[in-house]
Amino acid sequence: MFVLSMIVYGVAFDFFNISGSLFVDNSTEPALRSSAQGLFMLMTNGVGATVGTLAPQAIVNAYTHPQTVGSDTLTVGDWQSCWFIFAGYAFVVGVLFCYYLPSKEKVNCLLINGIESMSKVQLIYEGISQIVGGPELGLLVLSDLTHTRQIAIVCDKRMEVELSLRTGEKPVTERLLPEVLCSVNPLMTSEHYEILFNSIIDGQYKALLVNKDDLTLTPIRASDAVLLAHVAKLNIFMEEHLFKRQSVDSSTSQNKMALPLNALSFEMLHHALEKAIEDENYELASMLRDEMKNRAKEP
Repeated sequence: MFVLSMIVYGVAFDFFNISGSLFVDNSTEPALRSSAQGLFMLMTNGVGATVGTLAPQAIVNAYTHPQTVGSDTLTVGDWQSCWFIFAGYAFVVGVLFCYYLPSKEKVNCLLINGIESMSKVQLIYEGISQIVGGPELGLLVLSDLTHTRQIAIVCDKRMEVELSLRTGEKPVTERLLPEVLCSVNPLMTSEHYEILFNSIIDGQYKALLVNKDDLTLTPIRASDAVLLAHVAKLNIFMEEHLFKRQSVDSSTSQNKMALPLNALSFEMLHHALEKAIEDENYELASMLRDEMKNRAKEP
């Protein structure tokens, strides 16, 4: 009986931790997942484990007592009441769990409510700038409505070409895929959709295509989000705290701009480190090396 109970406990423990971690991972934004997982472990293996140890022991002590039989000391008493209390507690927790566990739709509603209540900065697309680090990379420059602060999103050469086609004097793009998809979906307008940048992880901005009607959030690559917003005339927003942290003063130069280190991919950091060492800019090289080390330590 003891061995069987340990088997059941082991299986239940594994399923609980795995399913709980998956639920937390799927129900939180990328920027909050580490904190959410930490809170989950604190409440289960910290607070939960402490209460789960002390409370049952108090119940056992209340319904049983030690009794010496020969040379052995046994715990005897009303064990049946103890097990009924434990079973009743498990039943109540199971019912509450089924009742209060939010569905996927409720989770999306919570995320949308959080997005609607957060402070956001509206951005506008300014153009493409160059990046020090190779001809195959460019920067999509976005600024606030006052044109005083701006951010840059790294893009590849293909995206530069796509946007250049649509910003020329006589753009001919009616038959290109983004325009065709927008034409077959007449709801793809600023009345129904918007773009939101809500985090940056490992040098990559995380963007969401927000459907205002059915409250769905669709992850989309940052540069593709800018292209879609340009084609469909969607509004672009960035979480205010993120914008304040990542934005720089608008430069008078239209070709170059400053770029925070955390907006660079690992490959770009490596290339910039080599160039800084080649130029004997050891202060910059030290900053780049520290950023690479910090990312290597992250799980």
